[in-house]
Amino acid sequence: MPNNTNNPITEAALIIISVALIAAMTILFVLGKIDYVEAIPFLTVVAGLWGVSTALKAPSPSQQAQIGAQQQSLQDVISQLMNVLPVLFQVHSHPVPTTPTPVTIVQPAPPPVAVPPPVQQQAFTQPPSVARSFGDTTNIPTVQP
Repeated sequence: MPNNTNNPITEAALIIISVALIAAMTILFVLGKIDYVEAIPFLTVVAGLWGVSTALKAPSPSQQAQIGAQQQSLQDVISQLMNVLPVLFQVHSHPVPTTPTPVTIVQPAPPPVAVPPPVQQQAFTQPPSVARSFGDTTNIPTVQP
């Protein structure tokens, strides 16, 4: 039956080997000794190391049966609690407090504000010597030699 505890020496060795393989792959790749296709085996070995480590930590069939039995017993306890809780709340229930009546606060009206008379706008007329659009060339002054 495999051991599910994490051995720190095994974990440290796995990390060191993985980092060393990735560093070696990177150095060889930067120096031009390998290309993308030849770097794939390095990554495959690193992924395989982590996969084997994870597979060894997986529970055995007998451990899976124990886990299933524990989960079933927890479900039974939860269902029993769900049956008991409504009875407890009915026995120890408190009356609902009444809502207080709302209080209205009357504020005094603000003093009247004097409104200034409206400002009269003056019409703006454009000087006749400036063209109003691209098509309006009749008002452009000409240069006299």
